Amino acid sequence: MHFLYVDESGDVGSKSGSSSHFILCGILVHHADWHRVRIEARQMRTRLCSNFGFPEAAEIHASELLSRTDRHFSLSRRMRLRCAAHVLGFIEVRPAIRRFRAVIDKDKTGDDCYLKAWTGLLSKVVTEIETLRHDHCSSPGLVIVYDDHRTAPRLKIMKLVDPLCRLEGLLVDLPFGLASQDSQMLQLAYLSKQVVAPSGLFVSGAEILLLERCERIFLSAGEG
Repeated sequence: MHFLYVDESGDVGSKSGSSSHFILCGILVHHADWHRVRIEARQMRTRLCSNFGFPEAAEIHASELLSRTDRHFSLSRRMRLRCAAHVLGFIEVRPAIRRFRAVIDKDKTGDDCYLKAWTGLLSKVVTEIETLRHDHCSSPGLVIVYDDHRTAPRLKIMKLVDPLCRLEGLLVDLPFGLASQDSQMLQLAYLSKQVVAPSGLFVSGAEILLLERCERIFLSAGEG
């Protein structure tokens, strides 16, 4: 059984002021590794607090953690960048955390970007699951947990995605929502929006190096 935690960046709108891209990022954790990964994530949050002063109760959210504000959570921009780098390092060295994303350029697709993003993401995830054989459990299964600031995909969306992604016999239940501030797992996938549509902060120096590092964790996961 695998748990897929999915968060989004951008929006699905087409009006003026809408984002140029719609992005889904996900991390996949096998149920046999879930408790260990959760404990390690909590320990990582403790280090962020003790080493950098980032509050343990604060959400790891790229738009706030990496904002233009000189001080946020009483931390300088430089210190917040160090926090972001620490989180990326946590993900990089853990093979139990598998990373996936779907990046949709809304100007280049005439299809429903929401459906296309889910199809792209789940196709990669299912292909990965089909090749994995966990030492402690080989029973197939997938539970999708989605940040609930948008309604989780409804049944009709999953019916459209299913023939393309081979979800039949794998999806245990419909995706359900969980607020990102209540889930350490949902907070681990971020920064991709800044790669394709960077804010003024991400133009040089340590900021660019951070984005390059973010790209590497997806490329090392086999993303083309």
